[in-house]
Formats: sequence, C-alpha cells, structure tokens
Amino acid sequence: MAATSAWRASRCAGSARWHRTATTSPRRPLPESLLRRAFASGMIVAVMPHRFKLLLLCAMGSLALPTPADERPAPAPLRPGASATDPSTLLADPRFQRTWRAAVGAGRSEPWIVKMDGPAPAPRWVMVAGNRYVLNAFCKAHDCHDNNAVQLYNPYELRIYGLIHRGDRNMLIGNPPPEIAAELQRQWQREWRQPSR
Repeated sequence: MAATSAWRASRCAGSARWHRTATTSPRRPLPESLLRRAFASGMIVAVMPHRFKLLLLCAMGSLALPTPADERPAPAPLRPGASATDPSTLLADPRFQRTWRAAVGAGRSEPWIVKMDGPAPAPRWVMVAGNRYVLNAFCKAHDCHDNNAVQLYNPYELRIYGLIHRGDRNMLIGNPPPEIAAELQRQWQREWRQPSR
C-alpha cells in the first residue's frame, strides 16, 4: 500500500505554522509556495497516494467568500431630522467628501473643485444605467460659465463619477463607463449650457 502524507495548516498565536503528519515514505513533498497560497486562501490541502497522481483541494468556501450584505456598505447614519431620501443629506456625509477628494486627484489645487462651495442648484436623484445616483452640479463663484462640474454619486457603492469643465476643456472623474460618461455630458449640458428658464 502506498504511503499517504497529509499536510495541514494552522494558525498559532497569529503566525502561520505548517504541520506534516503521517509520513511513512520518502516521497517528494508539495512545494511550500503552493501550500502557503492554499493556506492564505482558506484551503485544506491533502496529498493522496502518489500512484493515483491525485491532489485534493477542499475549499472552505463558507469562510472565504463574503456574503452579499458584506459587499455593500451601509448608508451613512443620518443627522437628527434628516431624511434618507434627501440627496443633500447624502452629500454632507464625510464618506462622500473623502471619496470625492480621492477621485479628483489633480484638481485638488483648485479649492472650488474640492470644497464644492460655489453656486449650485439643489441636488436630486436620477436613474442611470439601472442604478440610482445623486446628481450634484456646482461651479466656481463669479465664474460659473467657464468653471463648473456635475457629479453622479451612488451612496450605496460609494462610487462617484464627475465631469469638470474648466475653460474649454472637460475632464471626466472616476473613470466612468461609456453610458455614465454620456449621461454626465447630457447633465452638464442641461445644467450649464441650457438657456435660463
């Protein structure tokens, strides 16, 4: 009967330790890199008799896979008297501010872009590509025609897309997919280039 060797990984006091059990034959062991990858991904590794040339990997999927509820962050806690459906409440969320600052990157040198403190119409909800976004438009004080922006913010995925217009150039923020980029262009035209009503 061929020898069977089993490898099992365990954690002791936060450090990884490998245990080799039931070795009765001088067979070549599995590469340690393979074992480390298997351990890191939450797998149990067992080597069957070599004459069968079988490697059995049993995934402990219930420990390694996140549940859908874990993937989606909860909406921001509301301040007293605020409504979850009020877009301006969501734009006051610190997570929105951090996400926007990270997305604009090169635009950080211009305070009106980072602070969004210029004139702005009220934010509102819009549907784009089957998802609900907060549409926010704002501009630079005393120079709205040449310096303005629109944003689409999904508070459940903490995702922001934007279009910033400076002078005669438009810059997309957040690497939007084509349908989102087209919607940003439409909303920018509607907010900043449509004649006043």
